[in-house]
Amino acid sequence: MKIAVWHNLPSGGGKRALYYHVRGLVQRGHEVTCWSLDTADHSYLPLSEFAVEHVVSCQSRNGSRKQIAGDSADYYRAINDMRAFDEASRRCAREIETGDFDLLFANSALPYHVPFIVRHVQIPKVLYLQEPCRVLYEACPILPWVAGAEEDLARADSLGPEQFKAEFPRLQGLRLQAKQEWSNVKACDEVLVNSYFSRESVRRAYGIDSKVCYLGIDTSLFRDLSLDRERMVVGLGSFDWIKGIDLALKAMSLLPQPRPPLVWISNSGSESYREEMNKLACSLGVDFTVKEGISDAELVTILNRATLLVYTSRLEPFGFAPLEA
Repeated sequence: MKIAVWHNLPSGGGKRALYYHVRGLVQRGHEVTCWSLDTADHSYLPLSEFAVEHVVSCQSRNGSRKQIAGDSADYYRAINDMRAFDEASRRCAREIETGDFDLLFANSALPYHVPFIVRHVQIPKVLYLQEPCRVLYEACPILPWVAGAEEDLARADSLGPEQFKAEFPRLQGLRLQAKQEWSNVKACDEVLVNSYFSRESVRRAYGIDSKVCYLGIDTSLFRDLSLDRERMVVGLGSFDWIKGIDLALKAMSLLPQPRPPLVWISNSGSESYREEMNKLACSLGVDFTVKEGISDAELVTILNRATLLVYTSRLEPFGFAPLEA
C-alpha cells in the first residue's frame, strides 16, 4: 500500500510507538511518506530514517485574526492557535491529496490529541490515538470546568456579571477545543488504541468505538545486558503531575535508612513541578536525581543496573516503561 503518515508528536512513548509503526510498515514493503508540523520533535527517533518526512510550518499565514486584551485574551489566543493548527493541517492535506495515497495513518497531535487533518483528506483515514485529551475529561488534579466554581454554598448565589465575564472566556475556549476534537474523531474511518483501558477512555470521551492494537518494544534494544545491579530505584516518564512522581517520592521515604536513591529518567516536563518535587524529596530525605534527554543506550544501561522500577503513573493508557525494564 501507499501510506501517508501524519503526526505532531513530542519526544516520548507516543513518538517511539510511531517510530516502530513506520519502521514495521516499511519493512513489510509498504511505500510510506510522512508529514508533520514544525512543532513536533524531529530529533527524537526521526522517521526520516525510514521514509521521506515533509515538515510544514504551523505559523499562521493569515496572522492573528483578532487581538483583544483583558479577560477575553486567552480565548482569542486559543482561537488563533487552533486556526493556525488547522491551516497547517489543511496544507498537509493538500499535499497528501496530490500523492495518490491509499491511506492516511494519522497519529496524535499535541496539544489537541485528535488531529485536524482527518477532516481535510478524502482518502480512507485511520487514527492511532494514544489517549484522549485528558485535561478536558479528567481531574488533573481538578476538572477544568470545576476550577473557579464557588465552594461555599452560602455564597453560591453571589455570582455577579464580572465574575461570570472573567470565567466565560476560559470555559468557552475549553468547549471549543472539545468540540473540535469531537468533530475530528468523528471524521475517522477507523480509530486504533493501545489498550482496552484506552478503548474505554475513548468511548467515554467521544462516544465512539475503537479497536485495540497493542504496542510492543524492540527486544533487540531493551534486553538483559547481564550487568551488576546497583542499589538504585529508577522511574521513567515525562516530568509532570500525571506521572505520579510525588507518590514515588513518598513511597521511597517509607523505606528504612539507608534507603536507595531514586533516579527519574525524563524526556520533558514542567520546571515548576520539578522544583516542587525537589523540595518534596528534600523534605522527605530522599536522594533524588533527574536525568533528562538521555540516549537509548544510556537508558538501557540504567534499567539494567537498577534494582527495580517504580511505576506510579496516574491512569496510564498503556505504558512502555514496565515492558522496557
